[in-house]
Amino acid sequence: MNQHNFITRRSYSNESTILINPAKKIHEYKKRNLRLKSSLIFIFFIFFLLLSYSAFALENRSSWELWHDEDYEYTYIDSWGSINKADLMTLTINNNDCDALSVNFFINSHDRERAKDGKKFILEITETPHEGENWQEYKSEIFINYSELINDSIVYVLAFDHKFETQYWIDRLEELGPFYFHLSIHEDANEQSDPSKYFEHTDNHWNMATLKQVLKKAYRNCRLKTFNQTSV
Repeated sequence: MNQHNFITRRSYSNESTILINPAKKIHEYKKRNLRLKSSLIFIFFIFFLLLSYSAFALENRSSWELWHDEDYEYTYIDSWGSINKADLMTLTINNNDCDALSVNFFINSHDRERAKDGKKFILEITETPHEGENWQEYKSEIFINYSELINDSIVYVLAFDHKFETQYWIDRLEELGPFYFHLSIHEDANEQSDPSKYFEHTDNHWNMATLKQVLKKAYRNCRLKTFNQTSV
C-alpha cells in the first residue's frame, strides 16, 4: 500500500470506507492529465455561473446534482458543502470508462496566499451515520490539481493521486446507509506547510444520504449511453 494512503480506525465495527480501500483503487494517473484539466476548467465555468446565482446555489446546497458536459464526454455529480456553502464535492465519470470514478473537492478561499499546483496536504475524513453510534475516521493524501482566481477568491481543486471503482462506491453507499461526510485539511509532514496559509477554512461537511441513488443512475446511463439530466 502507498505509504501516504493509510487508514486510522476509530470506534467502528465495519472497516469499509468510501475514500480509502487500497484493494479497490484503479487507474493510477498523473496530475498533468490534460483531458482531466479540460474537464476541471469546464466545471469552473459552471461553478462561476452558479456562484453568480447564489440564491440558486443556497437553495440546492444539500442536494446531489447530476449533469453532463455538452458533448456527453463526462458525467458530473456534485453537492455544495454545508459549512462553507461555496465549496463543492464533485464525482466525475469519463463516459468512455464508466468503471473509473474521480473524486475532487472545489475549495473556495479568500484573502490567502495562493498555493502552487501539486502541493500536498492530508485529508482527515470522518464518516458518521445518520443513526447509530458507529463512526469511522481515516486519512489520505491529497494535492492541488488546479487553481483559478474567480473575482476576489481563489478556488482550488483538491484531488487524489488515484481514481476509484464506481461500483465499489455504490456498494459502500448501500452498505453504510445514510451518513455525513466531514473533511478536515491538515499539514503534510513531508511538506510542512500550514493549510491555513492557503485556505480560509479547512473543514467542510456533506450529507451523503441521496448520493447512492444519483450515482447508480449515472453509472447505468453511462453503460447504456442514455444520458438524462436529473437531480435528487
